[in-house]
Amino acid sequence: MKFAENKRNSNFELLRIFMMFFIILNHLFVHGFSKYAGLSDLEWFFVNSFKWLGMIGNYAFMLLTGYFSVSVDKINLSSIFKLHKKYFFYSVLIGTLFFIFKFPTVANNNFELENLYKKNGFTLVSKPLSGIEYIRSFFPVIFGINWYASSFLIFMFFIPFLNKCLKICTREEHLLLMGIIIFIGSILQLVPKQQAFFPNAIFQFFMLYFIGAYIKLYGSYFCKFKKTNIIFAFLGICSIIFIQLLFLLAYRKNFISYNLLLKFSEKISTSFLTIAIAFFCFLFFEQLKKRTNKLINLIGKSTFGIYLIHDNCYFSIFLMNKILKINNGGA
Repeated sequence: MKFAENKRNSNFELLRIFMMFFIILNHLFVHGFSKYAGLSDLEWFFVNSFKWLGMIGNYAFMLLTGYFSVSVDKINLSSIFKLHKKYFFYSVLIGTLFFIFKFPTVANNNFELENLYKKNGFTLVSKPLSGIEYIRSFFPVIFGINWYASSFLIFMFFIPFLNKCLKICTREEHLLLMGIIIFIGSILQLVPKQQAFFPNAIFQFFMLYFIGAYIKLYGSYFCKFKKTNIIFAFLGICSIIFIQLLFLLAYRKNFISYNLLLKFSEKISTSFLTIAIAFFCFLFFEQLKKRTNKLINLIGKSTFGIYLIHDNCYFSIFLMNKILKINNGGA
């Protein structure tokens, strides 16, 4: 039976589901177990070995944006408003519940969180939501209540302008553009002690958008076999784990400091390896036989809402430490 083009392709919804699972798994470790929580070296490595899964998930969602939005020729205020309405609703709902019922929460950035841990002997100290923090929940984009949603909403204003630029580019120029931005954003940033290349979230959106748009415009002719894509993705995962083991061994042998080990851990999550893994995972699902499944589509459409709830900066650590009780250090 021929697949109707107006139907929602469940392969991409299945990709969304798998990538959201990666993101949630990453958050279990980022918010449930902290690098400041007094973990041993081996415990830290086990926790940290899952963190880059979240970035693979984020990159895959960015690729989807480029793939499906490359034909957009004007700012879609309706879509932006619809997305912001959902973002605003969950932010205010969670903020209101925390403020009224005095649910305990913690500081919503790593600097404050690190100071709390150090000040209290690696014990996670929580407190009720303050009035100022509650007001912030009414401005989720400005205050980054969910960093990805905030970045994505800002990025949506750039999409039609990026597409106009891509339309005048040849395939070779598009490839060159991707090569330059990947080199700057995922390779140069690995250089130790350099201060120039620390790509932020919006930069990463640009980078992955161009790649997703390229796949849509010119096809994934370089990897047409599904098994090849899975093999490359698996090799990328093995490479990250192997490199992490090498750095852990170097630390255990006193060749590098613990701070350098932590910094490298952060950089590897945004390296070209995570881009490659997300890319080959995307190609695998893109090249599957098109199909539609109502249940998969329903679950896939709910992934953004799941993200907005579980990674809300006030709710996430409360979820991991008070409800799931992953970290027994919570007060």
